[in-house]
Amino acid sequence: FRRWETNFQLRNHVRQYDYQKELPLGSPCDEEDLRKNLGGFMVQGWPEDFSPWEFLIVPHYQSSSSSEMSTPKMCFIVRMHHVLGDGHSITNLIMRDFAQTDFKMQLPRRRGKSLWIEVPKILLFPIVGTWQLADNLVESYDSENCWHTWGKLSKEYYTSISEPIQMEMVKEIKERYGVSVAAVLYTALCGGMRRVMEEAGQVIPESFASFNPVPVRNHPPGLVNHISLMYVRWPLSIKAPIVRLKEINRNLKRLSSSTVSSVMFWLTQGNGLLPCWGQRAFHSRNYCTAITSIYPTPSTVPYLKGCPILESVIAIPLGPGQQGLSVMMMGTGGRVRVVANIEKNISPPEDIFRNLGSYITQELFWLYNAHNSSIADMIVFRPDEKCSRFKIH
Repeated sequence: FRRWETNFQLRNHVRQYDYQKELPLGSPCDEEDLRKNLGGFMVQGWPEDFSPWEFLIVPHYQSSSSSEMSTPKMCFIVRMHHVLGDGHSITNLIMRDFAQTDFKMQLPRRRGKSLWIEVPKILLFPIVGTWQLADNLVESYDSENCWHTWGKLSKEYYTSISEPIQMEMVKEIKERYGVSVAAVLYTALCGGMRRVMEEAGQVIPESFASFNPVPVRNHPPGLVNHISLMYVRWPLSIKAPIVRLKEINRNLKRLSSSTVSSVMFWLTQGNGLLPCWGQRAFHSRNYCTAITSIYPTPSTVPYLKGCPILESVIAIPLGPGQQGLSVMMMGTGGRVRVVANIEKNISPPEDIFRNLGSYITQELFWLYNAHNSSIADMIVFRPDEKCSRFKIH
């Protein structure tokens, strides 16, 4: 179902930014220009006879950080169709092949178990796998809520980008409460979403389902799609951040020990063998609210030809299903950034949705400062609270 690009020329794919007419950028370009156009980058089409990837160079970029205003910068916009590779492949392409760093992504490891445990699991896999998959698919079904509709979607987006979040702080929260890094970040996301909905006067749903990519062992080299998928429910109705954190961590642990990931892996591999119309039919049967994913963040700053890569953000467009929200987390140099894109048809006013990134950061500060969990569970978050040790920049 693929064909070769018969007249391949590198300059067709690596070139100066040339979407100025469709997606204008200032000169110098700044983060606000990129934020406004990020939704447009995601839905911009591809020339029919070119393979779907391009590196666009923006030579004059102005940082929003006052400490870096005087340093000349440039911006790379990497556009790539997801059919070419999964998150593991794309991150390796950018961080290892493009930036030429020694960055290594961690993948799940197979835990050694006794034969007496493994044999019954293998024998029961068809029954248990079918049951757990059915249960996960039922969990994926969202009725209409303020950020989810069964009506027609516009494929036009509003974007919110958080300030850089220090992974050191996230890991300290993780260790303090005995949870995972993913649980900490998704807890802050749910708290930020609650605040945006409240500010917009919307009815907060009890929970919503998210479509999540899952890394798989023995990932082949190069650009490939070698991932699994599963649905996770995020509890929005829980006000207390620490209670919400523990509930999300329980949900993630339960799914990680289930067979859903294995079953979905083989289903997605089989889906790749279908013609395009079959793949569209498969992916359009998604009735969840969002797509969420966390990409690995290198702890050190990578360099490209001696120049440091100071920031990196990622966004993925929504597929043919009914999802109206996409949230991606990625960073560099030990600092992660959250990028959220929402369909204009279901979004609260743009000036309110833009606050989501700031609210996520504030929720993390609150979790870090909540030393006494018994008191913290009863306190309603106050947005003016400051972090005593960590700063946004």
